[in-house]
Order: sequence, then structure tokens, then C-alpha cells
Amino acid sequence: QRAILATRVSPEQYEAISSIPLKHGKVQYHATARIVSMTASGLKDDKPYVKYPMKRVVVATAGTTDLPVAEEAALVLEAAGCEVDRIT
Repeated sequence: QRAILATRVSPEQYEAISSIPLKHGKVQYHATARIVSMTASGLKDDKPYVKYPMKRVVVATAGTTDLPVAEEAALVLEAAGCEVDRIT
């Protein structure tokens, strides 16, 4: 999934961002990771997005306090075209 990412975003910052009209795409908030992803609709239609199966990464956590950082890492890796396996 190709996207523009903003990290360490609070819910209040997301509310401000989401109030800005976006004509050609979508904005999504990933609360656990505190990431906003912005995907332009033109990226989807331009050319097919290819995942690289050789880029497979495991993101593992040792407990619930690690979840925000682990989810942030997983989302960034997915945006870079990696297959991500989450182990919690």
C-alpha cells in the first residue's frame, strides 16, 4: 500500500488533519500506532502496486506496552512493500 505517512500523531492532530478537504484520496488514522496514512486515489490507478514476496518481516512484541511501537513499525514496513507477520 503506497501512502504518505505521518507518525506520532495524536487524536487531536488527526482531527485537524481530517478536517482538511481531500478531493482525490483518503486519510486513515491508525490509533494504536499513532500514524496517519494518506493515500492518493491517483496512485491506485497509475500502475498496479506490486508486493515483493522476498521482503517478509516478522514484528514481534514482548507484551502490550510494545504494541504501539510494533504497530508503527509494521505499518511503515507495509507501506514500503514488505509482507509483515505480527506476533503479539
